[in-house]
Amino acid sequence: MKKLLLLLIIFSISFFSSCSSETSDIELKPQIIEASDNNQAFFPGKIQGKASQSKSAKGFSNIAGCGVSGPKCASSNQTLTYTYAGSNNVTWTVTSGNISVAGGQGTNTVSLNFGSNFTGGVITAVNSESPSCTVILEILKCGGTPTPTCGIITNGIYERNLLGDENVIFYTTTTTNPGWLITSSFFTVTYQNGDTSHHVGYTNQQGYQQIIIPVSCTNKVRKVKATIYGGNISNTLCSDSITRDWGSIGVCGTDGFN
Repeated sequence: MKKLLLLLIIFSISFFSSCSSETSDIELKPQIIEASDNNQAFFPGKIQGKASQSKSAKGFSNIAGCGVSGPKCASSNQTLTYTYAGSNNVTWTVTSGNISVAGGQGTNTVSLNFGSNFTGGVITAVNSESPSCTVILEILKCGGTPTPTCGIITNGIYERNLLGDENVIFYTTTTTNPGWLITSSFFTVTYQNGDTSHHVGYTNQQGYQQIIIPVSCTNKVRKVKATIYGGNISNTLCSDSITRDWGSIGVCGTDGFN
């Protein structure tokens, strides 16, 4: 009987250790390479301090870094919008250039005015939570360069529940032309009540871009937009976007009822 009990204990330790390892492999650190198509860009951020990840029975927090999505370049007398992923409370600071904050200070979406003398500038975005994550946006003056043909093609967005709890994985499948590589990704999630959240994507073991977020069945995800950024060996950078709408049915974690 004692031998049987010992075998059961060893089996349980091995099982939970393998589950923990599998969960860790699902989320990888995001790429931190900037990419743009002269219209939209992903500006990666840098975390100050140690970002812990909770791996409780209910899943784990989606702390992977931060980033800002928005136009790479601007023209004089233009107003453009930029969105920070990783926090809803953000301080936007004009570091240089003929730029002013027109609206959205303290939120994750800001409107920037580019003045008549705009020749380029730098914006800094910092979240108010811990750990602090800083994004530096170097915005250029648009010079009329044509948008390059993109070798990154996003085919679809898919979802699945994570370990039967309230977390849901949203991931994309992509096609890359020879000589092209995916560098980063950015997801915008819209819920049934109209709220949105923004997330930096991960590269999973299958090479797909993904996010893992908690989704309650009282407020399901209605729509997900994914933007995939990439580049080629000639340093041509571009992005491709795709949106999936689940309609009124929505998507949520099933909390053990797969």
